[in-house]
Amino acid sequence: MNKKDYILLVEDDIDISEALESVFEMEDINFQSMKDGQSALHFLESTEQNPSLIIMDMMMPVLNGFEFRKKQLSNKKIAHIPTIAMTANCDLEKIKAGQFSDYIQKPLELDELVSKLNKYLRQ
Repeated sequence: MNKKDYILLVEDDIDISEALESVFEMEDINFQSMKDGQSALHFLESTEQNPSLIIMDMMMPVLNGFEFRKKQLSNKKIAHIPTIAMTANCDLEKIKAGQFSDYIQKPLELDELVSKLNKYLRQ
């Protein structure tokens, strides 16, 4: 992974966000955190360096994960970024219909998370 590569984490739960950030730090992965889909969308539209991966909570205020993904896919600048849905209420059909790259079930399993990070970041 290049030093400029980073993950965009979009999670409104502070405890989950901090736990994920700790894992990213342990794995020596750069990251940027956002609290909702709308903030993440604004960030992505204005940044020059796109993230290598987006990890997106599905249930958030302002703009939820499904709404975010629909807008992401309609924007050529950011449509190609792999996006992992993170949810406690896993409806795989809905995740597939939203064209997410992958998903992570909450509560998070550390081994599964690290495996997904390796899959998308260390190819």
